[in-house]
Amino acid sequence: MQLGALVGWINYQLSSANHSISDINALGDGVTIVKLVEALLFESPPNVISPISTSKDKLDNLSSAINLFNSKTGADIGVSPLILTGNLKALMDLAWDIIYHSSIKTIYYGGFPDRFALLKWAQDNTAHLNIPLINDFVTSFKSGMAFCALISSIHPGLVYLDDLQEYKVMDNLRLAFKLANEVFKVPKLIEPADMLSDPDEITIIIYLSLCYQKFV
Repeated sequence: MQLGALVGWINYQLSSANHSISDINALGDGVTIVKLVEALLFESPPNVISPISTSKDKLDNLSSAINLFNSKTGADIGVSPLILTGNLKALMDLAWDIIYHSSIKTIYYGGFPDRFALLKWAQDNTAHLNIPLINDFVTSFKSGMAFCALISSIHPGLVYLDDLQEYKVMDNLRLAFKLANEVFKVPKLIEPADMLSDPDEITIIIYLSLCYQKFV
């Protein structure tokens, strides 16, 4: 579930550059990371090598892009050679670090930073509605009611919570993700079935960060 969300978030950012990836290994190709940083910062890394012919070229481009990203965001992301070998953990760590420092660390709401701000935002915007209290990023969102409640709070009349039933999980999730995408242009990073089988905190945080950007 988390891997799909990471790739989906990257592709959402890369859409402005008419570039996309099919799997996370592309972060090590020496091209994708440059385009991703350009899309996020609206600035090109220096000394980009093109065309790429060696592993050293890939590593040099990766280092140039990450160094620029670090300097602009205050991050301290390291460049591991394991990224070039397709090491899944190294690739996923890199993707999450970029997401966190570009889209989550910058959120501040109700006196709280980053993920705590997202939770506070979700709580404040649903506390007046007839759903269970949101306490976390996994169990509170698993039924789909919390997602629907957020949409109802931001756009009253779009979802009628009294017509929904908490046990109809798939219906609730399909409705929430469909409306978020069609009305607010939030990309579909999560499949409803994923929430039944393997709900993941990081994935939900990433998705909610995009909702926050579109809803607020």
